[in-house]
Amino acid sequence: MQFYQNNNHKLNTWKSVQMFEQGNINDENNVSIQKALKVRPCFIRLMRDKEVDQRLSKKCKKNETEDALILQRLVLQTKLQLSEDEESVPDVSAAVQEILATIFTALYNHQDEEGRCYSDSMAELPEHDIVDGKKIRGLSLDLIKRRLDRGVYKRLDRFQEDVFTCLERARRLSRTDSQPFEDSVELQAFFLRTRDEVTRGGDLLHSPALNYTLLDLSAQVAELKRVKQQQELSLPNEDESCDGNETKDSETNTNTEGSNSDNGGSMSFNQEVYRAGDFAYVEPTERGMEYSVVLIERLWTNAEGQQMLYGNLFYRPSETYHVASRKFLDKELFKSDAHVAVPLAKVAGRCCVLSVKDYFRMQPDGFLEKDVYVCESRYSTKARAFKKIKVWNFDPDHLKLIPREKPLEPKRVISVYKERLEKHKEEIAELEEGEKLTEKERPNVILYNPDDTENTYYEQYSTCAGSVKTGDFVYVATDGGRQQIAQIDAIWSTKDGKCYFKGPWLLMPAEVPHTPTKLFYKQELFLSTVDGTHPIVAIVGKCVVLDYGEYICSRPTEIPEDDVYICESLYDESKSLMKKLGQEGLKKFNHSSAVTEDEIYFFRRPINPAKVPGDVAQTQNQIKSVTPSSTQFEMSTCWVYL
Repeated sequence: MQFYQNNNHKLNTWKSVQMFEQGNINDENNVSIQKALKVRPCFIRLMRDKEVDQRLSKKCKKNETEDALILQRLVLQTKLQLSEDEESVPDVSAAVQEILATIFTALYNHQDEEGRCYSDSMAELPEHDIVDGKKIRGLSLDLIKRRLDRGVYKRLDRFQEDVFTCLERARRLSRTDSQPFEDSVELQAFFLRTRDEVTRGGDLLHSPALNYTLLDLSAQVAELKRVKQQQELSLPNEDESCDGNETKDSETNTNTEGSNSDNGGSMSFNQEVYRAGDFAYVEPTERGMEYSVVLIERLWTNAEGQQMLYGNLFYRPSETYHVASRKFLDKELFKSDAHVAVPLAKVAGRCCVLSVKDYFRMQPDGFLEKDVYVCESRYSTKARAFKKIKVWNFDPDHLKLIPREKPLEPKRVISVYKERLEKHKEEIAELEEGEKLTEKERPNVILYNPDDTENTYYEQYSTCAGSVKTGDFVYVATDGGRQQIAQIDAIWSTKDGKCYFKGPWLLMPAEVPHTPTKLFYKQELFLSTVDGTHPIVAIVGKCVVLDYGEYICSRPTEIPEDDVYICESLYDESKSLMKKLGQEGLKKFNHSSAVTEDEIYFFRRPINPAKVPGDVAQTQNQIKSVTPSSTQFEMSTCWVYL
């Protein structure tokens, strides 16, 4: 890529390569053409990144979320591989995005042993919360994915906080024995395991997020269960139990139906015998619809001599309320909480519904394959929610199961809704607003200083240029609009409300004496022995200065590469003497847990920074001047020699 940047004014490389391939340029020895052809594959990939991203965005909109997530992750990995060489610094921002995308992709696609995605039950939660009487869109996995697509997450701990908020919301809105509650716990535990694996336990990406462990999750969930279960004791049980036993109300309703002739026995209709416990097709209530599937619970003859059937309806996916991205097993049904009483004359034949554990390896004797269905969950029409059935007690005693010649492969298909309904303009605006990530303000953290009780000291303090802490490096506006770099050793405020910081300057190569032939690193600075005190409002930006060992192996994730410098020497201004820093390197500070620590990305392999002549290093290190009128502060800089 350096070739294209350096020769852009001489040659439109892309067009020239195309003309060469088409035979319009015959000079095969043209050096520019040869260089272009060598790197052409990488160039093509990088030129088409935007086009690929646009295609992936469209795939997401077509409900192909899982595939698109995987492809986006591959694009990020390819970008990183193409940009790596011994001298260049890896794209840290892209590397962090790749880590976050890897974790989210694994989380979103995490499945149980039957191939059901745990994230499906998260999509069934209400979209909005009621806060102070207003509808507020709740944080969901889909909204987090939209934020990932926009690249708004810069830190792992902020991304983790949103994922945890989403999963904790699921537990807050659900009973402790519900599917969403159980799935949210499994998803959060899986997130932690995946996070530790992808970040290599901090060896690849070090973050405060890693302080939260599975033990913390276990303790948090146990306490929440204790509180919620006490509350649930006073709540009515759900209308239907997982093992198929109906509530007393249902039994009462069935016992009041007509006479009880042949109650609970078998009946014949159209040369077919029906028994309690059988599954049967029932004619639909509307023309053009598929047959309803009912589990027969009771058969009787009413007072008019008409044969009757009472049973539990099993819903097809099209009869449930669900998000369009939800996937279903082929021929899947759901045990509903709805019941129906119909004349036996409306029955259109027998069918069979098997549990998910039996369906793929067994088949019922005497049934055609088209009349065999699978069920793994029940569906609540009131809550519009799915819950996995733990105990299957719906196989009648007379049902005989035989092994299949070849076990079926579990296959999940997209919802019957081929396209999502177009969202209203208000909802689109709401989603776009939700995609924005508001950075949380970092608090001022007071540091006790027994040597000075007149002033208030801080280890973290919020400024107009962002939050800073002791040990940080900052750009400082000085007299005449110049901008220099200093380290923060101490921050304090006086009784009259003014705030200051103190720390040493860092000098550029042009500011220290050296021979004309001396070489420097491109972003090299020198630690000065001069200490300065400055008003906190003089800070106009943040940067970072690293020891050589840190510079070749790691980067803070929130600092752009243009603001990253290297320092391995100390310049004594009183003696005009240059010497190497000691083994301890630049001054480091320990902070309390209230301070937001930097996230550090460690390179997969060390870089080999090149050295350049002093005039080139000066050009590389040029710091933009600050317009004096744009920086209003009281300048009272003190100079102290160490």
